[in-house]
Amino acid sequence: SGDLVVFHLGFEMVRFGVWVGLFVFLGLVCSLGRGEIRFKACTYQDAACSQGEECETETSADCADVDKSGLFAGDVGIKVTCNSSLDGIHSVAYYLSDDCSGNALSTSQVNNMCVGRPNTLGFSNSFYLKIECYESAICFSRDSSVLLDSGVYTTLGEVRVGDRVQSVDDNGRSVFSEVFLTQHSSSTRPTAMLSISIENSHEPLVVTHDHYVRVPTVSNPYVKASSLRVGDSIYVVVKGSMERRPIAGISHAMGVPRNVHTMNDRIVVNGVVASCITSNQVFGLDTMNIRHLLVPLKVMHKMGLTSAVSIIDRAVHNIYRSFS
Repeated sequence: SGDLVVFHLGFEMVRFGVWVGLFVFLGLVCSLGRGEIRFKACTYQDAACSQGEECETETSADCADVDKSGLFAGDVGIKVTCNSSLDGIHSVAYYLSDDCSGNALSTSQVNNMCVGRPNTLGFSNSFYLKIECYESAICFSRDSSVLLDSGVYTTLGEVRVGDRVQSVDDNGRSVFSEVFLTQHSSSTRPTAMLSISIENSHEPLVVTHDHYVRVPTVSNPYVKASSLRVGDSIYVVVKGSMERRPIAGISHAMGVPRNVHTMNDRIVVNGVVASCITSNQVFGLDTMNIRHLLVPLKVMHKMGLTSAVSIIDRAVHNIYRSFS
């Protein structure tokens, strides 16, 4: 009987370990959707950083070509190593190549203030630089509008777990789907986003570069916001069904992030059809392709374990940040 007890105890421990491993993995999927450390580098022609703006966004320590138009009469590339706290001073290395090949010409410590790079560094002209490091939260602006099943519009920042927000079904008809997870609820730091204006629409969609939005293509119906161009068509919801609308303009914007996950993985934000899923790599797989692994978290929500879903997401996100 003693052996039997040990066997059952060992079996339960293994089963518990499998479930914990599964939920940690799922939490990792959610957490990696939160983004990575990036920098935004903008160059200017004047010391007030108000004229001739050119901006480039890259992952921390990657190369940014900050002179694509050839304003400075020569290739200019920089690498930025972001401070771990994302605030304060960051390290910048300057190169006379747009791919940062060869040895760095110079290095300096900068922050988000306007600083000059004189031509004594070897560049043909002087230029001025602003650097901002941020965590590229993959989501929408928290000020974006969503429609609740009560018929009331609210902002994403006000959406709570259990709310039913406007979505679309597999046939493109307007439905309402329950929220089982919210992310970035306590975020106050703005992050770099795209502002996508749609023809005959009142509000632009303000969304991060790697978030998926719905487009009228059969082979690839969801694409990253960063792949969109002016004139491309995008889906909006009009009178209960999806309708194609051309993009009128795309510009850079800053917004405080907020993301929500619905039971059908879709949401309508500022009238635009989008996915709750983001483009990121988990063990070499894009999160869009493994979104069905979120089913256990949805089951936990339906079982009333909504707090556990949120705790798993936050805990694994913190672990990820500590090792990233």
